[in-house]
Amino acid sequence: MNAINPSVCPECGAPLREGKSCQQRFEELLALEFENPGGAGSVHHLTVLCYMLQHNQYSDEAAAWAQAALKAVLEDGLSPSQLRYRSRKPLDQTVRTWKVTGSTAVTRGLRWPVTISDVALGDAAGHNQRVMAWAQAVWQTLKTRDDTTRG
Repeated sequence: MNAINPSVCPECGAPLREGKSCQQRFEELLALEFENPGGAGSVHHLTVLCYMLQHNQYSDEAAAWAQAALKAVLEDGLSPSQLRYRSRKPLDQTVRTWKVTGSTAVTRGLRWPVTISDVALGDAAGHNQRVMAWAQAVWQTLKTRDDTTRG
């Protein structure tokens, strides 16, 4: 919890409602996705990408990979299932030369317009649409940051 404001997540700024942390909400989403792999589970990779980026849990290399994965789905038209298939080799721990977890400055301090608290509503109805909207918001935030740091 945030020492300054204990009612918001210190990483993503999400309101901590109903006494649930972002990690608890993430675990609830994972359970929902694993219960229904062909439905809610079809956007599992996007759920993980968004959560890990917003909570600064990726290494620099993984954060770069995650941004490229979001771009592939949201701008290049890759489906979440194609992303899953395409991710197998680059993320295989016997092949990759970088760590997935860590801490990166890439996402630190960003203001996120959509967070896990907007997505984790406890039911499957609309889950995939909420995750896609979350992914789009994360991608737009990252693009805006990249545009501002370049120009």
